[in-house]
Amino acid sequence: MAIHITHSNAPTETRVLFHDHIGSLDVITDPNGNIKERPSFEAWGNCRASVSFPTRWTPH
Repeated sequence: MAIHITHSNAPTETRVLFHDHIGSLDVITDPNGNIKERPSFEAWGNCRASVSFPTRWTPH
């Protein structure tokens, strides 16, 4: 799955989402495969500290 992020003052970004074997979000990359974020979640879906980059987001 891929998402497009639009900014009012910057070019549109594309991110590719990879999931683990139970469907949890595992890695977010750019289209070239460079890791942009590796989120980490607790057992009930709360966000833990993640290997993150400047942009933070909250899953809904």
